[in-house]
Amino acid sequence: MAIAVCAVFASCTNTEDTYTSGQSEIKLAPVTSLTRANVMGSIDGVTYPTTEDFDVYAYWKNVAAGNTFTDGTIYLGEATTGVEFVNKGAYWGGATTYYWPKNGSLRFAAYSPADLDMTHAQATDTYTLSDLAYPTTITETYDILVAPTSESYTAQTATDKVSVVFEHALSWLNFKIQSTDTADGVFTIESIVLNTIKNNGTLTANMEAGTKVWDLDAATADVTVFTGSKDATINAEIFESTTNQNGVLVLPQATTTLTINYSQKAMAGTPALPAQSVTVPLVLDGNDTPWEPGKHYIYTIIFDLDEILINPSVVDWEDIEVPVIDATAIEVATADELQSAIAAGKSVRLTADINIAEPLVVTTGDIIVELNGKTLSADAWVDNSDNSTNAYAFWVKGGTLAINGPGNVETASAEYSMAVWAQGGSVVINGGTYANAGEGSDLIYASAGGQVEIYGGTFNANEKQAGVDGTQEAYSALNLKGNGADGSTITVYGGSFYKFDPANNKSENPAVNFCAPGYTSVANGDYFEVTK
Repeated sequence: MAIAVCAVFASCTNTEDTYTSGQSEIKLAPVTSLTRANVMGSIDGVTYPTTEDFDVYAYWKNVAAGNTFTDGTIYLGEATTGVEFVNKGAYWGGATTYYWPKNGSLRFAAYSPADLDMTHAQATDTYTLSDLAYPTTITETYDILVAPTSESYTAQTATDKVSVVFEHALSWLNFKIQSTDTADGVFTIESIVLNTIKNNGTLTANMEAGTKVWDLDAATADVTVFTGSKDATINAEIFESTTNQNGVLVLPQATTTLTINYSQKAMAGTPALPAQSVTVPLVLDGNDTPWEPGKHYIYTIIFDLDEILINPSVVDWEDIEVPVIDATAIEVATADELQSAIAAGKSVRLTADINIAEPLVVTTGDIIVELNGKTLSADAWVDNSDNSTNAYAFWVKGGTLAINGPGNVETASAEYSMAVWAQGGSVVINGGTYANAGEGSDLIYASAGGQVEIYGGTFNANEKQAGVDGTQEAYSALNLKGNGADGSTITVYGGSFYKFDPANNKSENPAVNFCAPGYTSVANGDYFEVTK
């Protein structure tokens, strides 16, 4: 998964007379990228943790912003190490404050955590981490992140903060325990040990080529993934130890074996069996494919009375992708500012509650709207072509729109009241609360090949007359025109839906399932929550 971060630099240490330092601090601000990591030591959630620090290189050249020069002078950092950036509240800045140069522009490269001895070669955009000794105790593990070199910026083009997108350099292993119906509750897992893991080596991460290569030493160590007592049940369950550990981070390498220590409870007419042990190979697709950087490997171990089976699956660590928040987003506080920015294809961040009289129309480009905890409300308007009353917040006819929460999107009562209409464009929803009004409306609607992906948020569709707009749902949170016959899709990876089951509903067609493969919905009071 990639994680984006922005940081602040404030005080130039370079003394060359080709440029002079100004009084505008260099800032990097945490921005959202993609991550599903929930493992001890990993970057958890969708933002870079405020408790973490990272190191930054900045390269200067006397050229305009936007260039991708590869022969600049080191402005921040040295030949063998970058400078440390720490959280300063709303952004990351130098532990010693650094300032923008008054002339020329800067390109940035970064790695995490800050205490690694990582070098960076600007000409090839390559990081080198030599002779690393990685921990084999789970509670001491940490995520290793590297970022491609940014475009070049000045204090003016950075618009306060610069984004740096991090990528994972390690592999993430997860282990689930499941039993067949005949073995349900019969086996108790006491420990899981990952055998002969190589934990010493050198990383060469060529960001331009998109490769991260580990040259590992021969020495190995065992890693205890779980100790305790947990029954194997029919329902697969991710192991959580007393340290709240979900899986383990390892240096990418050839697959090894897993040892499971367990006991078997007494069956009818038989005594309980003593503690036992089994070692299974962690092969992928029946061959020796090695674990790769940035991949999440999920092994499901199945206990049966006759044998123990193992079923591996592999997903990119970026299995849940949410758009990178644009750290240079325009801050808007009025309807005119918001409409103008969207019309110009600019990403925005709301700084106040805003009411709009007409929908925000997206036709091209990639636009990100950060609700920033504010409320966007849309009034009703009349479509002169058919005299219908409509209230849309977002009308996406082309390009891509990403909406990031928290915050609220509300539409007034109308014949057609929709928070989002993807009419040929693409929409990504990542958080926020959405609500509409009126009897002839669907909260999130797609037509004309529109694509919608939902990764989180709360969706409160207004009760409407069943059968209106082609759906038999009284609370039509999601709907595709003609059941998607025109190529429209809505895919749900997360979120909470009021009286609407994304996995089984009557939107256009009975038993429609909007959930992504591997995802399902779980009832929680009046809401259905989508989970993996």
